[in-house]
Amino acid sequence: PPLRESPAAAGFTFLASVDYDIGFERQNPLGIVEAFGKAFRPGEGPRLVIETAHAEHYPADHARLVAALAGRSDMVVLSDSHGISGRILNGRVAGQSCYVSLHRSEGTGRVLVRAISLGIPTIVTRHSFSAELQDGREGFLIPCNRVPISESERQGASDGRWAEPDLDEAAKAMRLVFEQPKLAIAKASRAKDRGRRLFSTGASAKAVQDRLAIIDHLRHGNARAEELLHHA
Repeated sequence: PPLRESPAAAGFTFLASVDYDIGFERQNPLGIVEAFGKAFRPGEGPRLVIETAHAEHYPADHARLVAALAGRSDMVVLSDSHGISGRILNGRVAGQSCYVSLHRSEGTGRVLVRAISLGIPTIVTRHSFSAELQDGREGFLIPCNRVPISESERQGASDGRWAEPDLDEAAKAMRLVFEQPKLAIAKASRAKDRGRRLFSTGASAKAVQDRLAIIDHLRHGNARAEELLHHA
């Protein structure tokens, strides 16, 4: 179906976003489905809504995702015909939603950053960008093991390694977010405040200035840049 999900559709909602263009296995939507199934029985209360982008270009992968949800009316897959990820967050509120990314290797993290900026609680793999962006006080970080990259992944080198999140721990985190929303909101509030401090216009401008100073030192030599380089 098209992306027409109403934020007020019904009760607490776990949200996920999958852009097929940047790797189905890497984003691991099937892991999210499995974790949700471990956490909640059909009709127990919360819902799982997964938005997809560019599904029409990857019919086999999309069919796998749709099949994984078969028989569960509390799990929904939505398709965005415009190929834009993250619109699933529009209109969501912290006390009624949680963003989940059980990725094996995070990409740009754009949708995750937007969820954090909106104060929405997050459940993410403790790996890659998501682990740099927040800690256990600010989000629910799921432990993982490093494993060889799946041969079916078209978007990465097959001889590398990525993360395999613990789905049992992810299921526990989902239950905790659902049963203790005040705890989840408190974590999300800290993550939002940290994001404002680290990624404000001023902080971003300073990071760019420092990087340019380092480049200047490498090219021409500069005392301030040498100090920055020493602490980088």
